[in-house]
Amino acid sequence: MRHKLGALPPVRPSALGDLADYAKLPTPPASVAVPAVADWGTDGNQSFGNCTIAGAAHCIAAWNAESGSTDPTPTEDQTVTQYKAITGCVTAGDAHDTGLVLSDVLKLWSANVGLFGDNKIAGYAPVNHKVVRDIHSAIAAYGVTYVGVALPESAETQFGAGQPWTLVGDPPVGGHCIDFVGYDPEWLYACTWGGIVKVAWAWWAHYGQEAWAIIPQEFVEAGKGPEIDLAQLQGDIKSLDTVKVKRPWWEI
Repeated sequence: MRHKLGALPPVRPSALGDLADYAKLPTPPASVAVPAVADWGTDGNQSFGNCTIAGAAHCIAAWNAESGSTDPTPTEDQTVTQYKAITGCVTAGDAHDTGLVLSDVLKLWSANVGLFGDNKIAGYAPVNHKVVRDIHSAIAAYGVTYVGVALPESAETQFGAGQPWTLVGDPPVGGHCIDFVGYDPEWLYACTWGGIVKVAWAWWAHYGQEAWAIIPQEFVEAGKGPEIDLAQLQGDIKSLDTVKVKRPWWEI
């Protein structure tokens, strides 16, 4: 593939319940518009297998657009630097450019060090990726759903042609992390490789592997989002094994 992937097989921590176990989720609206982000950026994913970290940067861009927050959106250099710090990768394609597990990235993001120097999330929880309403609810509640797919080569061809991801049926070639940033009755809208692509539900049902709701700190501070037992969620997250960063990101 011309574009890079980089999501390793899903790992669901047993200590975490689904989002619906912590939050009282209202019926989601019929649609959620894609946030008005001027430039999503490829964030190095054209060269490195850092889609999981690029996905985190895209979350911040979406939250800033939705909430008016002034949190800095990570630059491409910062995104690549953070990926190098976690993996030990030095150059694109080297032995340490292996990609990452989505849940490991989320654990780091919620830990004291956070990502990109000082950005931390308040919490995260898995979402049943096979249920339309659950995916819609997570997007409506927190603006973004962080997801992993087993990507087929046809998806890259469709993306390059400006076409939606519709089901062709070819086999996956690797794991990829994208963000769902909106939906309507017909499509999911995903951010990847610096752009927005429409995703058919049949495509997602076939290739989708995992989905995560992320509770941004700015939503908690502003009282946005559904009623949630954040203390219980944070306690469950703290009970998970700590993911180690090989080097602090600022030392790269």
